[in-house]
Amino acid sequence: MTRMRLIPRPTVVSEGVAFDTAQEAWLWAAFITRHGADGGSLTAHKSNTPKPCEPRDVISVACRLRRSGVLSGYEFGTLCRYGAAERPPDARIWEEVQDDRYWSQALGKLTGPLEEKGIVTASPFSIPAPQRSRIRYNQDMQVGCNFSCHERNIK
Repeated sequence: MTRMRLIPRPTVVSEGVAFDTAQEAWLWAAFITRHGADGGSLTAHKSNTPKPCEPRDVISVACRLRRSGVLSGYEFGTLCRYGAAERPPDARIWEEVQDDRYWSQALGKLTGPLEEKGIVTASPFSIPAPQRSRIRYNQDMQVGCNFSCHERNIK
């Protein structure tokens, strides 16, 4: 009697088109994740333009940077809030001026690791991320965000 073996399906490996900026990658990942929680598809392979990654790849990079202390709580919170809003902060609005600064700093720190993974196109004009500031921010900022960095399978 033969035994039926369960063989996992191979993951789809396709050469996708890299994002132009880290902002574009983050907003895409936030959009897919948010709408996936509402029952939508969470895969990157169902769009007209093939993507170089899954949404969780972008989010896991941000979570890794947050856990290692590269991203401050304010920067990560700003990414989460405006990712959930599906738009970047608008520096013309007085209440969003500081968030625009944190947004820019966070995306600057996120760009390098995303370029290394091939998720974002390496720009010939990209400047290496600045050294971490010696100024410590309050990193216990509470944010309403659906991105959980405490999942065991995100590394």
